[in-house]
Amino acid sequence: MINDLVTDQRVHRMAGTLVRQGYRVQLVGRKLPGSLPVESLFPLVSKDPAPPAGAADIFNVAGPVDPGTPADAADAVVPVDPGTPADVADAVVPEDAGASVDAVDVAGPVDPGASVDAVDVAGPVDPGMFRIKRFRMLFKRGPLFYAFYNLRLFFFLLFRRRPVMLVSVDLDTLAAGYLVSKLRNIPLLYDSHEYFTEVPELVDRPLVKRTWERIEGMIVSRLRAGIAVSDSIAEVYREKYGVEFRTIRNVPVSMNPGVFPELRDAYPSAYKLIYQGALNRGRGIELMIEAMRYIPDVLLFVVGDGDVRTTLQAMVHRLKLTDRVVFPGRIPPRRLAGLTAQCDLGFSLEEDLGLNYRMALPNKIFDYIQARVPVLCSDLPEMAALVEQYGVGEVCGERSPQALAGQVREILKNVEKRNRWKEQLDKAARELCWEREEQQLVVLMDELLGKG
Repeated sequence: MINDLVTDQRVHRMAGTLVRQGYRVQLVGRKLPGSLPVESLFPLVSKDPAPPAGAADIFNVAGPVDPGTPADAADAVVPVDPGTPADVADAVVPEDAGASVDAVDVAGPVDPGASVDAVDVAGPVDPGMFRIKRFRMLFKRGPLFYAFYNLRLFFFLLFRRRPVMLVSVDLDTLAAGYLVSKLRNIPLLYDSHEYFTEVPELVDRPLVKRTWERIEGMIVSRLRAGIAVSDSIAEVYREKYGVEFRTIRNVPVSMNPGVFPELRDAYPSAYKLIYQGALNRGRGIELMIEAMRYIPDVLLFVVGDGDVRTTLQAMVHRLKLTDRVVFPGRIPPRRLAGLTAQCDLGFSLEEDLGLNYRMALPNKIFDYIQARVPVLCSDLPEMAALVEQYGVGEVCGERSPQALAGQVREILKNVEKRNRWKEQLDKAARELCWEREEQQLVVLMDELLGKG
């Protein structure tokens, strides 16, 4: 994958599931300029573990997320239970025993005081762990970045010990994964985290969009199977390419979030609202901030980072809302869950900027539900259907600051409605968790490897 492997929780949850199934997993991605060493997030394990006897390799080929990177790579090592069967590996084996390694214990707890994203994995994986390979890239962005990333990934996968499976995350890593899967006769699973060719960043760039569409058309139609994060995206791929795509949603591990008294003491407002996720175009964050002008005695947490963070902060200063709109930055998932659980309402107000957002089922909605926080979401098909199906919140009506503020005030003051949502949230949280969702991944992997 091109994402920073330290912060992609979906990839880590999937890797944890495969490790528990007895596979030896390696994640392959890239190291961003601001990436933390993996051991800063987990208890440090041996940097030179003996490979488990008979374990099968799987390569999880994660692609580039942020087009900015320096030049080299580091291996993160994770041993697997010695009794593990010989089957799957979602990345390649380390290149050089002397190479520098980041160690990751998938089951390890995250330091609640950490200031950046950490990784949660469903259930304990002890004593199994996974390997991580992160490339540093010379080119920062644009066609040369993607071309050289895939070229480097291709040769990395081509000359490593043959794994039993490759998993390519998103379209920007699929070319290298597909070519190696054909040359080495290795099953390939495509994990589409979004409808890549319809992301807002491509909608207004027709030439770039057509280039990615051609790549998608050449490869996806030749795949055996894929997975997507929502039913709508899976259905589009099935209809467009005649390939079996299954939905594996971005649901979190079930948990009872801890409470951090210092957060409550630092922000004593009567009501707290939260947005968590990328601070990028089209997320509706500007609307949330504007609405805060009409909701006194309410605090808004805008958690995360992204392209428009500085613009949003300038907006908050201009509107004189610095005492009521807080930007905590990136927060480790366990600590974020504790913050979320102390809030009264969670926002997911994506704009209708193309099919990717229209079909989106953001993981933040599942995070709110797991924290037992009601949801106010956009009137977009997937997210609106889920919120209404489980009765865990409301769909946003008119998208104006005054109308949104009025809807939020009504929600916060309606005790009867909130008590009803509380019961529904508890039921939904027990159902919408990774412990249930991961079973679909296990079944699909067995099918692709001829076990089912």
